[in-house]
Amino acid sequence: MNNVFRFKKIQNILRKKKEDIHLERIGDFFEEKGVDLGHIDWPILSVFSWDPGTYLISEALEKTDFSKLEKGFVVLNSSGKDHARTYFLVNHFLNEKITYVHIDAHTDFSMPKKGIVNSASFVGPLSNLENVEKIMFLGVNPENLQYGFTEFLNEQPFLPDMPAILGDKFNIFLASDPNEVQEPGYAINVSESILKKKGHEIFLRYIQYYEHVDDFNPDRISTNVVYISVDMDVVEGFPSRWRKEGKLNLERIVELIDSITSSKTIIGSDICGFDLSQINKQDSERKTLDDIFTIYNALQNNL
Repeated sequence: MNNVFRFKKIQNILRKKKEDIHLERIGDFFEEKGVDLGHIDWPILSVFSWDPGTYLISEALEKTDFSKLEKGFVVLNSSGKDHARTYFLVNHFLNEKITYVHIDAHTDFSMPKKGIVNSASFVGPLSNLENVEKIMFLGVNPENLQYGFTEFLNEQPFLPDMPAILGDKFNIFLASDPNEVQEPGYAINVSESILKKKGHEIFLRYIQYYEHVDDFNPDRISTNVVYISVDMDVVEGFPSRWRKEGKLNLERIVELIDSITSSKTIIGSDICGFDLSQINKQDSERKTLDDIFTIYNALQNNL
């Protein structure tokens, strides 16, 4: 049985209907490939009409039924605006210590108003969940490193060993343009210059970040169990809402997933960041769907 689900919005009247149609098209494509999909009802309204991906944590925990999900599921999670739902998927499987692997052009890390999560700020609250031992960010665009961590650090009680605690908790592996030959240290220099310009020097002292995903080694993951979330905006040229920010090619992402799952157990995973309305005349819908399916296969084949 193919262990894959897609979210079905049953009450979210704030969501544009066309996004549901796009998810249905992706679902049809998967079924054409012989993959049987289930669905998860998502009955939660956004907290803000102007930001349809902002959710009240207590409401989502109360109203959303994840009982269909078993260990090893893969969820198709629609556009990047819904990435915050990953928080609830991870929370569903926290009976043991896990490492959360975030493959994304952005960190999606900040501390939103207490009690809510959204697509740009769910990893901060997720990192505070019990049994989330480590967060691995893979493929972050160097220009996006500035967002979120300062707010998080300002909320933490200062401890003498704080640098060691945070350095062990968060590892960020940057990505540079695969079509450009960069000088050694390029990504680090870009990140540091932006951080200093924005007054975020505190970040440089506490969070461990590395020049490129090639510096990543699965041995850095201390837990036996991982959850993997892939935002398709990390793929170079993929027609997402943030098309120009992805710096990894598809083959490299599959290699990263394979390297992790060769020695670790995937407790769950999701794919988001796809919206067929972003496809333009230069894009191929078939290739876009194939790219999504390639990531799915990488996750599913390692279960």
